[in-house]
Amino acid sequence: MLAEPPQYDDVPTIKAGETARRLVREVDAAIARVRERIAKDPSRDWLTLAQDPDVREAVHEATQLLSGRDGDLATVRNDSGWGKSHSHAGHVLAAEECLSVIMASQALAAVHRHRRQLPDALRMRIFGAAHF
Repeated sequence: MLAEPPQYDDVPTIKAGETARRLVREVDAAIARVRERIAKDPSRDWLTLAQDPDVREAVHEATQLLSGRDGDLATVRNDSGWGKSHSHAGHVLAAEECLSVIMASQALAAVHRHRRQLPDALRMRIFGAAHF
């Protein structure tokens, strides 16, 4: 699609435009499925901690930091950003304006696995000294 030359006046061809719209619909549907899964399935081990608004804010910051390091969407094993099992959910959570308690419980479970990539101060704000 991107290699296809523009039709005229730098306008993409109809075929390229249709392909782009289809791809956007597919991505929107994938994001909706991840949001649905996250919203209905809290990580029970982390629900109590997720109720703290300061923890929700800090873990949201952590999802954004890890997503910023995950430009490859976990397609390359490089110990940077998310792993394959958390990449989609991590990016969706990072893009949210704020996290609900259920979303934060999922974020806590995912971030905990990758906590060593976080700055010490952020890790302390999220997990406290017990997880250092």
